[in-house]
Formats: sequence, C-alpha cells, structure tokens
Amino acid sequence: MIALRLFGLLLAALGVLGVLGQLAAEVPASALRLWTAATFAVLAPLFWPGVAGSSSATAVRVWVWSAAVAGLAMAVLMVAGRAGSSAVNAGALGGGLFLMLGAVLLLVHAGAAALQAVLISRREKGVGAALDGSTSQRAGAAAALVMALWGSLPLWMGPIAERLSRAHDGALDAVLMASPLTHLAVASGNDLLRNPWLYQYANLAALPVNYPSLASLATFYTAACTLLAAWLLIFLVRDRTATPITKEKTA
Repeated sequence: MIALRLFGLLLAALGVLGVLGQLAAEVPASALRLWTAATFAVLAPLFWPGVAGSSSATAVRVWVWSAAVAGLAMAVLMVAGRAGSSAVNAGALGGGLFLMLGAVLLLVHAGAAALQAVLISRREKGVGAALDGSTSQRAGAAAALVMALWGSLPLWMGPIAERLSRAHDGALDAVLMASPLTHLAVASGNDLLRNPWLYQYANLAALPVNYPSLASLATFYTAACTLLAAWLLIFLVRDRTATPITKEKTA
C-alpha cells in the first residue's frame, strides 16, 4: 500500500515540479533543491496511508512514511543532478537536506496521525458520522493545508511582523525562523528571500533579517522529536490496557 502511495506522490510531485520548471527559465541548483523538498513536504500528507492498529504501529508508520518520502525526494534530485542540473551535492548538503525534510515530514505526519485518531474516536461516538470521506483523507488534507500555510508564513505574516518590529526587534527574524520553508531553504543552501517571486512580493526581502543557523534548527528538531518520543511512550503504556485503534475499511 505504501509503495503505491509513494508512486502516486511521485507522479503528483513531478507534475508540480514540471509546472514550476516552466515558470522559470533558469533554475539554480539551490532553488531546485528547495522546490523539490517543499513540493514533497506539502503533497506527502495528501497520500498519508493512515493510522495502524496501535500507537506503536502508527509511530512506526509515521517514521517509515516520512523517511520514504524524504528518500524519494532525494532520489528525484539525484536523477535531476545526473541529467545535468547539479541538484544535489554528494556530500553534507544532500544529507542535511534529507534530514531536514525528514524532520519536517515527521512532525507533519505525527500531527496527521493524531488528528485521524481524534476523527476516528468521534466517528465511533457518533459525532460527525455523516461526514463523507475517510478519516485518513481528511486528516491528510488538513495536514497539507497546515503545511502550506505554515510554510508561507514569511509571506502573509511579513507585514504584521514589520509593524511589530517597531516595538520588538526580533519580530522579523521570528517570523522567518518559524517557517519550515526557511528551514528547507537553509538546508538547501538557498537564499529564500532572493528567489524572484518572493523577492517581488514578500516585504521581508527588503528588510534586515537573519536566517536561522543549522545548529539552531538541529536543536529545535531534536527537541521536537524528543517530545514526540515522550508522547509515544505515554500512548504505549495506554496501549497495554486500551483497545486497539480501529482501522477503517477501505474500498
């Protein structure tokens, strides 16, 4: 099932990247790395395979799916590099981008799994039973929407941050640092705000801002993954006494 979903994700991502490629005459290698990682990050929740029969099995599925998607994105970049676009460096840059994309996907799909578990619980209690569509599809769509809004934070929160910066010096950097698109850009070696479209429409491009360092991002994601692990341990204890998560029947 996961293999088929990965194939569907690959086709969708290649379609989006093909359109993006047509919109730009010349794409720098760092921009191609960023575009590819961001495309997979936004589309992956739409193909989320759903929760398993227990919290532990669901956690494994989240890890496997996130790693598989990140690996697929890297494979696409490696093929593009062999085609002559030098998309991925063979050294630390490619590995850093893989880890960053995997960490972003891990948080997003953990959220999708938690939301799906809530939807299943509500359905079993008769709340929202009339809603159409499977809970995995709804949870994945919600996670994809959150990912898109979260990633575009520097664009739509930029004007607010500019006003706040008059009283708070760190407001501009905070908005830029909060976006996973910024994180992927740092790992891609890309100057995010100097990409033509953002440079034209994002007010942050004309303001003095600082990108987060890889060290600070590594600290953040390490802390986030530690909290996820602690959350999982709590549910593993509950799994010993609670009934398994109900798996939905799919056609």
